Amino acid sequence: MDGESQLPRRPDELISAARDGIEDFSIRDIQALLRALQEANDKLQRENAALNSKLRDAQTCQRESLSTLAGGIAHNFNNLLMVVSGNADLGLMDTPKDARARAYLEEIKNAALRAAHLSDQMRAYSGKGHAVLKKSDVNELLRAMKGLFAGAAGQNITLNYELAEELPAVEIDVAQIRQAITNLVSNAIEAIGQAKGQITVRTGLATVDSSQLSKTQPGQYVFVEVADTGCGMAMDVQPKVFDPFFTTKFTGRGLGLAVVQGVAIGHRGTVVLASQPGHGATFRLLLPATVQGQPAQAPQPDQPHSARAMVLIVDDDESILNLTRLMLEKAGLSVVTASDGQTAVELFQYGYEDIGAVLLDIAMPGLGGENTFRQLQAIRNDIPIFVCSGFGEGSVVQDFVDMGCDGFFQKPYDFEKLIRMLRAIVQPSPGE
Repeated sequence: MDGESQLPRRPDELISAARDGIEDFSIRDIQALLRALQEANDKLQRENAALNSKLRDAQTCQRESLSTLAGGIAHNFNNLLMVVSGNADLGLMDTPKDARARAYLEEIKNAALRAAHLSDQMRAYSGKGHAVLKKSDVNELLRAMKGLFAGAAGQNITLNYELAEELPAVEIDVAQIRQAITNLVSNAIEAIGQAKGQITVRTGLATVDSSQLSKTQPGQYVFVEVADTGCGMAMDVQPKVFDPFFTTKFTGRGLGLAVVQGVAIGHRGTVVLASQPGHGATFRLLLPATVQGQPAQAPQPDQPHSARAMVLIVDDDESILNLTRLMLEKAGLSVVTASDGQTAVELFQYGYEDIGAVLLDIAMPGLGGENTFRQLQAIRNDIPIFVCSGFGEGSVVQDFVDMGCDGFFQKPYDFEKLIRMLRAIVQPSPGE
C-alpha cells in the first residue's frame, strides 16, 4: 500500500513525528498537518483578539473611573479655590496700598491662580471641561503657533511642517486644542533632549471605521500628527503614557499627555501613539471633520433686556454665596440670594420684581439647576440667566445654551469680568 492510500494520522501524531524528524509523511498527512496548524493558528488569533478586547475594555473602564474622579475633585477644588481667591480679593480691597499685609494677600491670590491652572488640567483630562466650540482651520492654528514652537525647541531641533491643503473645518475649542498640540510638541522636545533631532508636525484627513479605534464614531477625521526622532518608548510604557501623573521624567506633574487625551475625548475624537525604542514616537490627534459645505451658524443678535437693579445669586454653597454677594455689593450692585432652586423660584413668584439678572449654579440638590432654569424662564422669559459651575462639563453647558441661557461662568469666577457683564445689564444701585 502506497502513501496515498494510507489513512491520515492524527494531528498530534503528525506534530510528534515532525518534531522527531520522521519523514514518512503521505500527502494526506501533510494536508492534515496543515489543517491542524491552521486551526490552531485561528484559535490562537481568536483568543488573542478576545484578550485584547477585554484589555481595551478594562483600560477604558479604568480611564472613565479616573476621569470621573478627576472631574469631581476639580469641581470641589474650584469651589474651595473660589473662596480662597475671592476672600484674598476682598482683603486687598480693604487693605491700604502701603500695608505689609498686601504682599501676603497677593501671594495667597497668586497661589490660588496656580492651583486653578492645575484644576483646569484635571478638568481637561476628564474630557468634560467647559468648551467654547467654533469652526476652525487647524492649519491656520498651527501657522499661528510656529513662533511659539520655534522658541521652545532650541537650536538643536529642526521643526518641519507638512500641512495638507483644503482640509475641512473642525468644530473645536481653540484654546483647548492649542493646549493639546502644545503639550504634544513639548513632549517631543523633551524626548529629543539635548541631542540633535527633528520634529515633524503634520496634518491630514483620515477615514476611521469602528474596527480601527474603539469608542470612536466612524467617519472623516482631521488629524494633527507630531512625530519626533527622540528615544522612543518601550512597549510596556506605551499603555501608561496617557495615565494622569505618569511620567518618565524627574520633573513635571505628568499631566501633559493625559490632558491631550482628555481634550481629544471632549471633542469626540481620540489620540493614538506609534513608537519603538530608538526610533522616536508619533502622536496623532484625531478630530471629527465637519460636513463639507455645512454653513457656520450665524450668531444670534443680543436681545435687549429690560433694565432692573437687582442680581439674584442661586448657589447651595454658603461660602460662595456670601463671597459673591460681598463682591457684587462692593461693586455697587444690589443683590438677593437663594441657597436652592425652590427658593429662587418663590422669589420670582411672590416678589422682587426688580431682579434684573440671575447667576445660577448648575449642580444643586433638590430642584436642580435645569429645573430651576426652566421655571424661572416660565415666570419671566425676559430675564438674563447666567449659569455657573466648578466643573463646566461641555455637554451640560451646551444644554443650557440651547435652552437660552445668556452665558456661562466657570468657578472660580473672574470677578472683574462677571461684574462688567452684570453692570451692562442691571442698573447699579444709587451712590456707585
